[in-house]
Amino acid sequence: MSESTVAMNYKVKLSLTVRNLDNTCFCSGSKELNLPFAPFAGLRLHEEMQVYTLAAIGWADHEQCFYASVEMSEEQLSDGDLIDMDFIVETAKGSGWVGFNKIFKAQVCGKEF
Repeated sequence: MSESTVAMNYKVKLSLTVRNLDNTCFCSGSKELNLPFAPFAGLRLHEEMQVYTLAAIGWADHEQCFYASVEMSEEQLSDGDLIDMDFIVETAKGSGWVGFNKIFKAQVCGKEF
């Protein structure tokens, strides 16, 4: 008697928050994907020119899917170049992420920048 393997797919709704270098502004986008295993915090997703690390994972029982958040910030390279929000957002959009329509000012401890 042979055993058959059932391929499992787990729906994941991703949220990507991109912050500027001094964390005073941010924008957000989203993407849905299916994974052959349950996602976990620390999972690194490699897409074209970018690597996204899942920070927080949750389960939405009413939707029967996982939610995961990813956070990225601008980065000043040692040669002086800046990987800015525009570059990060355009790279994400090229990999199927949507949103990023508005840049918000961050609030820290009730203070707005």
